Amino acid sequence: MEMQPLPLTIDAGSVIRVGGTRVTLDTVIAAFTEGAAPEEIAYQYLSLRLSYIYSVTSYYLQQRADVEAYLAQRDENLNNAILRGLLRRNPDPDIDHALGLRPPDCPSDHRRDPRQQEPADCHE
Repeated sequence: MEMQPLPLTIDAGSVIRVGGTRVTLDTVIAAFTEGAAPEEIAYQYLSLRLSYIYSVTSYYLQQRADVEAYLAQRDENLNNAILRGLLRRNPDPDIDHALGLRPPDCPSDHRRDPRQQEPADCHE
């Protein structure tokens, strides 16, 4: 009997997807931890093979700490992206400073691009 490789791929955005589909690991694990059986998940996501779901949930049960760490990082990235999107529309100098988007003594109209890694510089 030959072991099949885990049906997970990492896309260009560092998101883990299941079975070459657009369905994310996050989605399958969330459904599973909310009590959905693999058959229910397969019914809900028709692009997934049932065998993929069993493989992924088995991996989750065996490597829970690693998967939970990945999921926590994804949640943090998503929350930061949402917050940054809100701040672009509704700037708040205190939050900008806390996120490193602007030093506290910068004028409120001076903001750096949040995708840059360098600290904000008021004297640009």
